[in-house]
Amino acid sequence: MPIKTGTVLPAFQDATEWIGNSHELLKAHTGPVFVHFWARSCPSCKANMPEVQNLRAKYEPLGLVTIAVHMPMNESDLDISMVKKEIEELGITEVCAIDNTHTIGQQFEVIGYPTYFIFTNDRKLKRHAAGAFGLSMVTRAIENIFDEQAGTLLALPVSSGST
Repeated sequence: MPIKTGTVLPAFQDATEWIGNSHELLKAHTGPVFVHFWARSCPSCKANMPEVQNLRAKYEPLGLVTIAVHMPMNESDLDISMVKKEIEELGITEVCAIDNTHTIGQQFEVIGYPTYFIFTNDRKLKRHAAGAFGLSMVTRAIENIFDEQAGTLLALPVSSGST
C-alpha cells in the first residue's frame, strides 16, 4: 500500500543517477509537487506519458514541479543508457531519478506501475493512484489544488494604492 494521505514528501535519497537537474530544485520551490513512477518496460506507463507531459506543461507555469522516477520492472530496465534513450523518445523533460535499487520506490511504498503522487505546497500527500487509470484521479487532485489557490488569490484584499 502506498504512503497515506497527509504523509510528508519523502527525501528522494539514494537515486542511482539523476537525469536533468536533481531534486535539489525542491529546496527553493514552494508549489505543489507531482511525482510519477514509471518503467521503460511498462506499456501503461508509456501510454500515459503524453498525458503526463501535457499535465506538466499546463501546470508548471503555475508552480507545479514534476519529478519522474524510473523504477525498473525487470533486468532489461536496469540499462541506464536505454532509460536515457526512452526518456528522450517519450519527451520526458522534467528531472528524472533512476531508481535501480528501488530505494526511492520503497520510500513511497510503490507496488505497481505507473504510480502517481501529488503533494500540496506544504509537501503533504494530497492524492496517489496507480495503474492505467490512476492518472485521471491524480489529475483531478492537481486541478483542485490550483483551483483552491486561484480562489485564495481572488479572495485576497486589493490594495488601494494610497499612502
